[in-house]
Amino acid sequence: MLSRYWDLPRVGPSFKPPRQCEAVVEAALEDSVARCLDADVPVGVFLSGGVDSSLIAALAVRHRPSIEAFSLGFAEADYSELPYARRVAEHLRLPHHTVEIGVDDVLACLPHLVVQYGQPFGDAAAVPSYLLACLARGHVKVCLSGDGGDEAFGGYWRMQVGVYAARYAGISPRSIRERCVPKFAGRLGGLGKRWMALNHLSLAPAGGGYTNAQSWLKHLKELAGPRLLPALQADLAGLRVGHGLKRPEASVVQTLLYDDFLVQLPDAYLTKVDVASMAASLEVRAPFLDQAVIELAWSLPDSMKLNWGRRKWLLKRLTARLIPSEVVYRPKMGFGMPLPNWFRGKLGEVLEQMLERSAAAEEGWILLDPVRQCLQAHRNGEDHATRLWLVLWLEFWFRLVAITQKSVT
Repeated sequence: MLSRYWDLPRVGPSFKPPRQCEAVVEAALEDSVARCLDADVPVGVFLSGGVDSSLIAALAVRHRPSIEAFSLGFAEADYSELPYARRVAEHLRLPHHTVEIGVDDVLACLPHLVVQYGQPFGDAAAVPSYLLACLARGHVKVCLSGDGGDEAFGGYWRMQVGVYAARYAGISPRSIRERCVPKFAGRLGGLGKRWMALNHLSLAPAGGGYTNAQSWLKHLKELAGPRLLPALQADLAGLRVGHGLKRPEASVVQTLLYDDFLVQLPDAYLTKVDVASMAASLEVRAPFLDQAVIELAWSLPDSMKLNWGRRKWLLKRLTARLIPSEVVYRPKMGFGMPLPNWFRGKLGEVLEQMLERSAAAEEGWILLDPVRQCLQAHRNGEDHATRLWLVLWLEFWFRLVAITQKSVT
């Protein structure tokens, strides 16, 4: 029998001043970092150059001044955060190990990773996560990560637009949003498109607007083979993002972040890091996911997470006291690979060759024509890299895992 042993507290946002919030968050995080550093083997820290990992590194230095940091980047400057990671490492005077990867590195490790995950896994960041773990494992046996900072302190754009949509719904009657807005917004060009997007989000069921428009989620009927079609009757958006928190005391911000904790964090992000790091024989610890830190963050005032359009406001304010502010106050990049470029080159060629004898199509899960059209459109300048990556991983999985298991049974 399954039973829940813990849940986020049944409390709404508190009303504490910023300085008090900042002090208690810093104390709780530093305590968590200190306990994560407690090991009888060498410990390092991942350093992406973003807010979360930089803050963890800055707190770790207080206890281990010579802790080693590990970073990964790409030759494509638009996708690489290495310059920011180096800036933080220099500021904190950390021994810094870096690696720069390309498409050949991805293709070399992809078959191994597909087998390690054991299921179709859509997050392309699994590859750089694994290669970064391999780099770190050459020097340490444990690494601290910044995982959980976005979920606890409001780092995702989804929370921001969800709040805006809720406010918009509160001042605009549903009948107007359903009947009138679609008629007028279409005449206003780019502004109208933004209005329509906000309007659609305000009408969507809880969490419905969280789905990734760049994936196949809303277009699976175009792609689905006979084996996949029956599954489309399921609540796909609910499986992807949850169903929303139904607690009277919870704010809109808490309601939106709850699904991140319940679905996206354990099913995607932590699975990604856990499998990738274990495949490299590296243990990863996440100070942000300490119970005391999570519960404290949950009860903070909403304005500490979203403050006049500024996401993760409190955490950035705290981090800016410890590392250079130009690293903190810059656009969020994430851990994405240069897939749009690569699918117009070698990665696209590999996928095209695999589609000539597609295992996924032969097993009845996908149709080939939509994928080929998608690849051609991408080569012509559109961006379908996310969709193409999903199909590429699926092809590898069918060839290396599914068909092998089928032959054994």
